[in-house]
This record gives sequence, structure tokens and C-alpha cells, in this order.
Amino acid sequence: MKWVSTSLLLSLFATACGGDDGPPTEPGPPSPTTGTVQVSMGMEGADLDADGCGVSLDGGNPRILTNDQTTHFTGVLAGSHTVGISDLADNCVLAGPDTRTVTLVAGDTAAVAYAATCARIVRLAFLVQPSDTEIGGPLWPRVQVATQDASGTTITDAATEITVSALAEGGEIALTRSESVVDGVASFDDIRLLTVGTFSLDATAVEAIPAISETFSVTYPPIAFGSTEGDTWDVLLLDATEIVNLTNHPADDSRPAWSPDGTRIAFASNRDGDFDIYVMKPDGSEVIQLTDDPSWDDEPSWSPDGTRIVFSSSRDGMNICVMDADGSDVQCIADSRGVNYSPDWSPDGTEIAWMGPGLEKLDICVMGVDGSNARCITQNSVLEHVPKWSPDGSRIAYYSEEADGTWDVHVIDADGADEANLTSSPGVHDYTPDWSPDGNWLVLGSNREPGGGLYMMKPDGTDVIRLAVIGGVSPAWRP
Repeated sequence: MKWVSTSLLLSLFATACGGDDGPPTEPGPPSPTTGTVQVSMGMEGADLDADGCGVSLDGGNPRILTNDQTTHFTGVLAGSHTVGISDLADNCVLAGPDTRTVTLVAGDTAAVAYAATCARIVRLAFLVQPSDTEIGGPLWPRVQVATQDASGTTITDAATEITVSALAEGGEIALTRSESVVDGVASFDDIRLLTVGTFSLDATAVEAIPAISETFSVTYPPIAFGSTEGDTWDVLLLDATEIVNLTNHPADDSRPAWSPDGTRIAFASNRDGDFDIYVMKPDGSEVIQLTDDPSWDDEPSWSPDGTRIVFSSSRDGMNICVMDADGSDVQCIADSRGVNYSPDWSPDGTEIAWMGPGLEKLDICVMGVDGSNARCITQNSVLEHVPKWSPDGSRIAYYSEEADGTWDVHVIDADGADEANLTSSPGVHDYTPDWSPDGNWLVLGSNREPGGGLYMMKPDGTDVIRLAVIGGVSPAWRP
């Protein structure tokens, strides 16, 4: 056996491993170093965000984080990262920014703590929703708005005043009212809209979330009236925003009058050759002839109990006659007083107002239903036409031919006091007024705009509203 020296062996090993003359050995990539990002949320206040908010790391998908809850993002590479909060309830306010930057050291945990203060949630709730209403009438049932907490319980110290706005389609504000809050509720007892259309009610209060109501509609009141759409007169009905021809007959039909229960309309027609009194249903069906006399019978008016009808007639001169509602038992009560027209039965059933012979011209007169105690409450030198009692019987509306030849609508107390001209407009004819069932409005015909039409106004002559563009006379408001 041969022995090899130690130095030779070391030389051979160095050669085999590259030795000092070989390329240097590079270190490999280090193992990944990660850590954890911890995010917590603490809330204080009255109505905490029960649904939680969203927390995300570096803009990734958010996790839900609720009050006193902590979430951990693990396996996060060391370095700089962003943490963000989103979808926090509107009544909660963060302390500090919603986006935070953290630096994570490998193997460590970086903590981010959010804090929020939540205010008490006060909601407004409509306790009573308005139903559809007629123009000028109050919303009914009345509007009530309550302040409530998040659970729907009425709270009494959330607001001192609530404002309700009626918003028309398109966002136009038609009306705004404010009312004080009593025991958590504001009551709007008399909201009236003077424009036709579809509306919603919005309620607002300081530090309260607005409440939105269901929509409701304001429509035209049902009014029957006479009009010459074609070659002859017909009785038309203004119902909501629609005008319907009820008679549509080749004869002349005019001067409608509603029965007290609103189920029938009396009118005058010459469809049998001369004018007589007829009745029909409000849709124009079931027409029944009540009078059949060669005389002229016109201008019907119902008794308050609906059992009798008073009308004008040429029987025994120009007369005022009364009959049962079926046309029987006709009795004329003004045959000795000359020319008589346009009777109207008083609301209490005891008297009849009519156009009777005054000192110089036809005046507004009043008599008992049997013709007794007749007296004229106007004594003027101009013609005065078509008296109509107010629903409470205290006043009478009529129209007068003025000195300049125009016609104006007047009102006068039933005893003849406090007469007032409501529509004094030179060159304009306003005529044939009738009262709304609640006495708050008058409807009349007028030519104040081209083509004429029907109008409403307050009994003092204010708030004039055009209802229909088609000309019309003798409007009668449904009870």
C-alpha cells in the first residue's frame, strides 16, 4: 500500500469543490416574512350601527366589522399597507380618517383601532296618510307626522317643529306648512291644495331623517253644468279631470240640479217639444220625465229632504211651482206676483229664494214654501238673477247685470244686509254662481278668458281658479 500525504489530499478536495479559483457561491432567496394586521371598531352613542361597516386591506374585498369586534388579516407581507372603513351608518361619525396607513414588521401584529360616535336616529313617520281629495278641499284624514326612534317608538323630545311640503310631479313645491310638535306628533289639520295633479308629502325636521309619503291626487270636484258643445245645449259633468256629456241629445238640455243625496240630477229639456223637468242618474242613464205640460217648466231645485222640487213655470203667468219628486201634486205659489224666475230651496227647507218683481227690475226675493211672507231683499235698478243659498242658509249668491252692461257675482246676507260685488271687472261677464257643499267656495261661469269656462273662488272673491276651459253656465256642485 502507498501512502498519500495530507497536503495532497487537501489539494485534491479543493480541486473537486471548485477551490479558490471557482465562481463564488450566491445565497438563495430568503423565506417569505409575514405578519398580521388587526382592525377593531368601538362605537358609542345612542343608536349604534347594528349592521356594521366594511373594513378592507389595501382596497380588497371588505369584511363586516360591528361594534366591539376585531378582525385579523393574517399572512400579510411585511411592509406598508392601507386599511379603509366604508358603509358606516349615516348617524355615526368616525374619530379620525377613514383610511389609515400601517407598517407591518415580519412576525409582528400591526393594530388599527377605529372609534365612532353615533347620534340618536330620529325618523319621521306619517301616522295618517291623506286620501285623494277634491281641489280646494282639506286633505282627509288630516295629516299627522310623528318623531320616532329606530324601533318605531314615538319620542317626544326629538324636534320642536315639523315641516310638511306637498311636492307636485316634477318636484315643484305646491305647499309648505310647519307645525309645532306636541308629545312627538305634529298635526296638520287644514292642508288645502289649489292646483290639480299628483302629489307626495315630504316631512322634514332638524336632525331627523325625512319621511316620504305615498302619493295622492287632487282632482276637480264633480260639477254638472250646461254647455253648448255642439248646436244644442247639453248637461255635462266635470268629474275629476274628465268632462262627460250626460245628455248628448239633439234637443236642448240645461240647468242641472243635484238631489240632496247626490244620486239624481234634475234638469230641463225641450226634447218633447216644450221645456219640461226631467231627472236622470249622475251617469246620464234612466232619464225620467216629471212634468208634461204645454207650459214652459224650467230651473228645478230640490227640497233639502229630496221629496219635492221647486221650478219656474209659465203656468198662469211666469210662476214658481212646487211638486213632489215624482212629478205629482204640482202647486204654483207665486202666480199673483208678476214675472218670477229661478227658485232655490233654502237649506232648512222653510223658504224659497227667487227672482221676483221689485220696485224697478227683477230683484232677489224670499218667501215661504207655500208662497207666504214674500219680500225682496234687494231693491236695485238693475236685473239680479239666479239666487243660490249658502249651505248654512246665512247668505245668498247671485249675479247682477251692472250699469255698464257686464255681469258680476254678488253675495248678500239672507236678511238683505252686507251685499258685496265679488267680481267687479269691466268688460267681463261672471254669472250663475253655486256654492260648494262646505260653503267655502263658489263655482261660476265666466268669459274672463277666451272661450269662457268654469271657475272657482272663495266667497270673498279671492283665489280664483279655472276649472274647465269649455264654456258653461248654471254649474251645480254635487252634494
